[in-house]
Parts: sequence; C-alpha cells; structure tokens
Amino acid sequence: MASKDLLQSKAEKALKSAVHGVLEDHKRTGRPVVIWRNGKVARVPAGPLLKKKKKGAVSF
Repeated sequence: MASKDLLQSKAEKALKSAVHGVLEDHKRTGRPVVIWRNGKVARVPAGPLLKKKKKGAVSF
C-alpha cells in the first residue's frame, strides 16, 4: 500500500507543478486561463490565480 501512496503523491506533485508552469506561461504571455466557474466557462487572468496558489488552495 505504501508504494501506491508514494505513486499518488508523486503524481499529485507533478500535476501541481505542471499547472503552475501553465499559469506562469499564461501570465507571461498575457493569455487568459479558461476555467469552469459557477456552471459556465470563464476566462480569467493568470495573475490572481497564481497569487491564490501561493496563499494556499486555488478554488475555481
């Protein structure tokens, strides 16, 4: 069971790192991030999402 937990932890860390990279790229290029918010598609700037990520959980 420990190896499954370790694999899950590594996968989660890799996913978070990938999302952070995408947010940084969108911020740098000025492209909005497309998310699902309140049952609708929304385009939001990456900057505020990065600030929320640094404080803790990002809620979309």
